Amino acid sequence: MKKLFAILISLVMIIACVPMAFARAPKSALDFVEEARAMMDESKMTRVREEASYRLNDPYQTGRILVLPGKTLDGKFRKAAEDCASFRGLYLLQYGTEKATKAAYKALEATYGEDAVILDEVFRVALPKAQAVQTTANTGYMSWGVQNMGMDKVKNKLKARGNKTPVTVAVLDTGISFFDGVFANRISGAFDMVAFNPVPYDFNGHGTHCAGTIVEATPENVKVMPVKTITAIGFGSVLNVLLGLLYADAMGADIVNMSLAGEDTLGLQAYDGLLKQLYDHGITTVVAAGNEAHNVSKSYPSSSKYVITVGATKSNNRVDRSYSNYGAKIDFVAPGTNVTGHSTVLGIPQPLKMTGTSMAAPHVSAACALIKCVYPNYNQKQVYNVLKRYAVDIEAKGKDNYAGWGRIDLTNFARNL
Repeated sequence: MKKLFAILISLVMIIACVPMAFARAPKSALDFVEEARAMMDESKMTRVREEASYRLNDPYQTGRILVLPGKTLDGKFRKAAEDCASFRGLYLLQYGTEKATKAAYKALEATYGEDAVILDEVFRVALPKAQAVQTTANTGYMSWGVQNMGMDKVKNKLKARGNKTPVTVAVLDTGISFFDGVFANRISGAFDMVAFNPVPYDFNGHGTHCAGTIVEATPENVKVMPVKTITAIGFGSVLNVLLGLLYADAMGADIVNMSLAGEDTLGLQAYDGLLKQLYDHGITTVVAAGNEAHNVSKSYPSSSKYVITVGATKSNNRVDRSYSNYGAKIDFVAPGTNVTGHSTVLGIPQPLKMTGTSMAAPHVSAACALIKCVYPNYNQKQVYNVLKRYAVDIEAKGKDNYAGWGRIDLTNFARNL
């Protein structure tokens, strides 16, 4: 009972403190998130919640359409919708019936083109299976990838130099465990874009695992910004992710980690405009390649040209071709198979072993954070070039379809500091 009481007190303190971080975002971003929440709550159409009853083959069930027209949206479209909100050129239109949604989608597409119009479809992410483990290693790192990539050497060198450059990595995922001590003083600007509250608690473990890898591999001046865009059982919608990206941008994230990838059957390339916006703002976006062992061109956002796409390696430093996607858009590979990390089971902190490109992406996000500690003004292209310089070729010579430029090893980067 005392333990439960302590947990409840901690939760109250989190709820009391986290909104202060959220309140630092520009007012227009706050307004847009609040308007989106209100529209979802008041609409007769479907909103994503923690349940499994969604019709994943029905693209019109939410009654929401997102538009990136590249200019001011024609007033006739705003008047035809039941409700409308906008932020930085992104318009969210809400309709009350499937018929109205279909008609509006057709008209918007005819006016602005298919790449500018997005149906807010519900999707489900295939989250990696987890295996409980007993941590007995005395290295101080749960993930074998931290030392494999030489990030421990960079971390120690930066600490010895007293580097205090603030770097923030937004983790768009299932949330985070606030009760895991590894995250003490390492969380900044947390928010839940599914339930629209400032406590994105992780009842799945996937988001905590990804954030834990980043925290392990970096010094204390690197913070993680957990933005919950996926429910505990893997449901989300396009709007959840788009709002997460807008929030990360508005809150000043330096790096965005998206350990989520899916079949590009939803017309998701339409939100390339938003990924470009982050790219233009100097934010580095790292995404998982996907775990279907097929060409990454079939997946999104991993096929976007505005992100760094990461495949997975085994502990022998070879690409794990049993699941890691391949293709021309693979940029780098990193540890992804049998990675132990901080996680949760039903919300209770528990070390877990997971396998997937989901595990590889945060290793590269951590590497990007270390580079940003040294070169805080570097944009994605410049960070990419540093990664490329220290990549170890492990497949065909040069950039190839399985390992990209190769596996990241920052050992020599540490030596050059």
